[in-house]
Parts: sequence; structure tokens; C-alpha cells
Amino acid sequence: LCHPTAFHFGVPRLPFGSLYTEPTIQYIESRGGTVNLKSTIDRVNHEKGRLTSLETVQGETVQADYYVFALQQDLLLKLVPEELTTGVDYFEKLRSIETSPIVGVHLWFEGKIDAPEALALLDKESDWIFNKNLNFDLVDKTSTYLSVVISGSRELTAKSKEDILEIVLADVHFAIPQTRSAKLLKSYVLKERKATFSPKVGIESLRPTQRSPIPNMFIAGEWTQTGWPSTMEGAARSGYLAAEAVLESTGHPKQLLACGLPLNGLAKLLTRV
Repeated sequence: LCHPTAFHFGVPRLPFGSLYTEPTIQYIESRGGTVNLKSTIDRVNHEKGRLTSLETVQGETVQADYYVFALQQDLLLKLVPEELTTGVDYFEKLRSIETSPIVGVHLWFEGKIDAPEALALLDKESDWIFNKNLNFDLVDKTSTYLSVVISGSRELTAKSKEDILEIVLADVHFAIPQTRSAKLLKSYVLKERKATFSPKVGIESLRPTQRSPIPNMFIAGEWTQTGWPSTMEGAARSGYLAAEAVLESTGHPKQLLACGLPLNGLAKLLTRV
């Protein structure tokens, strides 16, 4: 409501791995950085109120001047030593942040099915249906790839994947009649139990800044203070804000976060009032 074009959104034409992960790794490594995949942190070491190193389950030790943690809040509390978090208001508030699940169901049908890029469903268990054939530049045009997304699905998450598939297929058949006679080639059900934080009353007072009370420890994640809801875009904003906080600590402050759309029209008038 703040700007006439603020409702516009983009749909990626490539999988996120191709769009973000691979270019990011290449960017970091081309500048002398290292990306360690499948390396699980087992222990966080500290001394005199600062982090000194990380130890992995593989037995490696990683030392750095600054540490940025991009973890869900409950995992962060498990990883950081209790003596650094217990009784500290910044960390204690994290214990009160509740999470909300998202269920994703991926369907591949034989043949070409006429469906729009995105469908929003009302009064159904499923929220969104995305036609990935139109979203992605897929080479295989002999089948149709549909992706169904369901947010805040606590009751659905408790069901078996087989039951979830049955419920979602009924919704898809209702919304896209052509799928009723199409052969389902394969399916995949993904239950992300802690996908977002639950936006209950008072949640904003619980969301932490990217700068923690530990001088060389910074936090990133959509659940931190970003000014945005619990979204991937919000997560990206948190990364910029965390990087800004690190740069400020090094004595080289720099704004990395892009400015939002300016207030316009009625929103601008109401803000003045």
C-alpha cells in the first residue's frame, strides 16, 4: 500500500541452486574465500566474552575475527554455549519465538497441462499451485511439473506423506481439471516443520538485531529484525544488515541494503497525519 508498484513480485525462471547457490560459491572462491559444504559445527569456543574458534564434527577447527550465524533461533541456542546465553535478554527472547511449518508437494504429470504460472486457492487445504514449466526454463516439455505450497499447516504436517499427497491431489484436480485424466509420473512431499516464525502478537519485540551482545558474533535470518515478514526476501535483507554490522565493527561502515520504495499517494498522506 506504500507505492503503486509495491505489489509486483518476481518468479524465478531457474532453480534457486542455479540462481543463487552456484554463483555465490563461485563469487566467494574467486576472491580467495572457502565454502565448506556438509560441515557440521559441533562446538563453539570462547574466551573473555568473545568467540575464538569453531570445531566441526569432522575434527576441523575454524578461526576467524568475526562470526555470522545463519541458523534457526532454536539451533542457535543449542550451538552457542549456555554460559554466553543464559540470563542474557537478547538470547532469552529467542526462546519465546514460535515456528510455523510449510508443506511443499511436487507433482510431475505426463503430457502438457494448460495451467497458469501461479494459482491461489480459496477454501482449500492447498494455498498455491505453481506451474514450473512456465516458471523454469525446463528442457523436458513432454511432462508438466506443478509445485504446491501450503503455509501454517500444523495439522497437515502431522499427517503421513501419503495422506498429504491424497489431499493435495484432490485440490489440484479441483483447480486444474485437466490433471484428473493425466498420469502422475512421480511426486515428492516435503515437510518443513520450522519454515518460518509464527507471527503472533508481540513477535516484533522478540526479533533480535543482527549485532549480538558478543562483540564478534553476528546473526542473520528472516527471524531477526529486518522490517519484513518471515520470507526469503527478509532473509536476504538480514544478510545485508549482518554484513553492514560486521563492516561497522571493522571501522569501515557501508550501506549494503537497498532502499525500499518511497511512500507514495495515500500512504504518504496518512504517514504525515
